[in-house]
Amino acid sequence: MMKVPGIISTAPKPKTSHPNKQHKTYPDLLKGTVIDRPNQVWAADITYVPMQKGFGYLIAMMDWYSRKVLSWRLSNMLDTDFCELLYTQAFDNLKGVRQSLTQWFGWYNHERFHQSLNNQTPDEVYCHSKTMQQTA
Repeated sequence: MMKVPGIISTAPKPKTSHPNKQHKTYPDLLKGTVIDRPNQVWAADITYVPMQKGFGYLIAMMDWYSRKVLSWRLSNMLDTDFCELLYTQAFDNLKGVRQSLTQWFGWYNHERFHQSLNNQTPDEVYCHSKTMQQTA
């Protein structure tokens, strides 16, 4: 059905998360760890942002407990000094992507409520837990 009008799916293809048997598998160092406070575990992810002429690359660093985006960076090169799926929206340039990401991460950290965080924002959980640790 999609082939007739020339539509191409952007959904993940089958088996994209299956590891290559030739690649080294690392142990899960957090297995059994109870994550119960901010700054105990951070996670980083890298993804590409499609643009009309090529790609931009996004890295986001998040606090695992509160899900707060602590830092993010956008680059036109995927290198070790630099190093997430945004929208399928095509941008003309990195300036447009950067403006959109600034707004999106602000909304995500300060306004988006998470059911798994008792309907609090990541910022509320992150800041409240840090304050509680400092007063203890």
